[in-house]
Amino acid sequence: MICVTSFKDPNGNDVQDPGESALLGSTFTVTDQNGIVIGTITAPACLTVPRPGTYTIQEQAPPGWLPTQANPQTVTIAPGQVVNLGFGNQPVIRRRAVVP
Repeated sequence: MICVTSFKDPNGNDVQDPGESALLGSTFTVTDQNGIVIGTITAPACLTVPRPGTYTIQEQAPPGWLPTQANPQTVTIAPGQVVNLGFGNQPVIRRRAVVP
């Protein structure tokens, strides 16, 4: 089983620090080692994989957010194992152009 969460990571340190809350609206695509999509889930959530093996998890963050760590992440699941993955995200900073 693969469980995923997405969190706000304003300091960009790839760790969910105290006070860094969940980021709602991220979706995750899980593919097997052959690139076949096993499922799509919205965080926080878990997905039961069909068998032990290697899986890749790709986050699609909500608009206005960028990942602060490796995306996608690849994990190998053993029989009966639960893997928890966290994906940090920072808001996109938009600056206005200065017109002389």
